[in-house]
Amino acid sequence: QKRNGRSPHWEGGNAFTTLYGRTSPGDGSLSGAASRAEGRKGSKSEPPEPCEQAEATEAKARLQALDEELKKYEKENDTLKKLQAHAKQAERDIAREREKLWKEVEAERTALHAEFDVERAALRKERKRLAEVAERQRQQLREEREAVEERQRLSDKAEQLEEEMREKEK
Repeated sequence: QKRNGRSPHWEGGNAFTTLYGRTSPGDGSLSGAASRAEGRKGSKSEPPEPCEQAEATEAKARLQALDEELKKYEKENDTLKKLQAHAKQAERDIAREREKLWKEVEAERTALHAEFDVERAALRKERKRLAEVAERQRQQLREEREAVEERQRLSDKAEQLEEEMREKEK
């Protein structure tokens, strides 16, 4: 019954039956070979054929391998879900920290602006005071200059008068 060097158990629907023991994926019933094997287990009169026993052993090994692979994928899936949850939590933490830092920066900026405004007001006040002091000093210098000029003028006039008096006395 072999075609192309293959066993008929691995052709078409027989492959599914051989692997899973059912006639179709949606069917819960066992296939003919699997049901015969089940039936033989119940009746101890006939020993199972070596070919069927090898196929059953091979199917069990494949089923066990698939179960192990399924467990591995489930474990990986759980790990992935945990990592995704951890990543989302980290993103939330980062967003919260960013918001906190942004508020701190805004508060610092506001404080710096307030401090700058205070300093600017103090500078304006100091400039005004210095300008007034400079103006008073200029005024004082003008007055002193005028006083020196007046003294000089009076001194010159006094000398002139003294000279005139000396000339009259002669």
